[in-house]
Amino acid sequence: MNDQAIINPAASVVPPPRPIRPLARPVPRAVVWLTVLALVVAGGLTLWRVAPAGWWKGDARSSVVRVALPNAPLPFRVEDLSVDPDKLEKISPTDAVARNAAIPLTTEKSPAARTFSLVSGQASDWERAVECLTTAIYYEAALEPVDGQRAVAQVILNRVRHPLYPKTVCGVVYEGHERRTGCQFSFTCDGSLVRKPVTALWDRARKIAAAALAGSVYTPVGWSTNYHADYVVPVWITKLLKVSVVGRHIFYRLPGTFGSPGAFNLAYAGNEPVFTGQDQALALDETLTQVDEGGVVSAARRPLLANSESINSAPATPTRPTARWLLSMEATTPDSASASAAAAGAPASAAGGDKTGGAAAGKRMIVPNP
Repeated sequence: MNDQAIINPAASVVPPPRPIRPLARPVPRAVVWLTVLALVVAGGLTLWRVAPAGWWKGDARSSVVRVALPNAPLPFRVEDLSVDPDKLEKISPTDAVARNAAIPLTTEKSPAARTFSLVSGQASDWERAVECLTTAIYYEAALEPVDGQRAVAQVILNRVRHPLYPKTVCGVVYEGHERRTGCQFSFTCDGSLVRKPVTALWDRARKIAAAALAGSVYTPVGWSTNYHADYVVPVWITKLLKVSVVGRHIFYRLPGTFGSPGAFNLAYAGNEPVFTGQDQALALDETLTQVDEGGVVSAARRPLLANSESINSAPATPTRPTARWLLSMEATTPDSASASAAAAGAPASAAGGDKTGGAAAGKRMIVPNP
């Protein structure tokens, strides 16, 4: 220690730091809050774009991460997944039932589909969607039990949310309707629509359609996008995953990422297309008779069994793409005449996507209570 420090101890003391000068222009509090608000909005928009529909409702099934479809295409064309005669194995209905039963269900998990949300700025979209979905349920599965009809509705709504299909209900139902073969739902291009619907069965189909569009989910079929009747064997079934059997229909979903829950990530587009008149040009050759609705209600109380003679006498394939053969039915009800009229009026495509003409495929139809 030097002498100066001893004489003057204060000389060794470090001077205090200079005080920090305040900002000349403090940031206004409003600017801070606006910045925070902008960040919150940006984050919300990002979440809205990537989150699945219904996440804000607390639906556990909606907590699915969106995935991008692979760049590699499917090993088949979606339009080839039909039940046109040339897409079916040439085997008897009995052998087809046995063959289908021998194929096990997939061991992969098949989670339930998320709730469908029809959000549109046009009031007409709801009515159009209900009408198209009702039509599909009726002409594809009018004679199936309630669960069978719900399953068909679920497949259609699953397609609406998948990138491989149209983004509207009517667009999915009538996809390929301009073709005589290769339409996704056979009733749209084979002339079935010229038949007057049976009121009791139509009303039931409409209730199921409205419930599905309002959010009802039929869980057993999961994210299935395809189905066929159990008395035919399409050549493409080994390319898809067999998910469930409901009534006389077998349901499948796409393989790999294409069939994963995250692939069904597109929202309903709205602006339902209107299809009018085009099906009248594809009318059936046969003469159509007036439907005896009372006979349908009466026959619906007991099952209808196919007449084996008419099955054996029917041709193996339609005489032309728009031709369809009706089953001659024998009812166990006392009023067999009414039951026969009911059978003639019921849609021949009741077993979903059947393009072989129903009777030619050996179809057995069960009419549930309306």
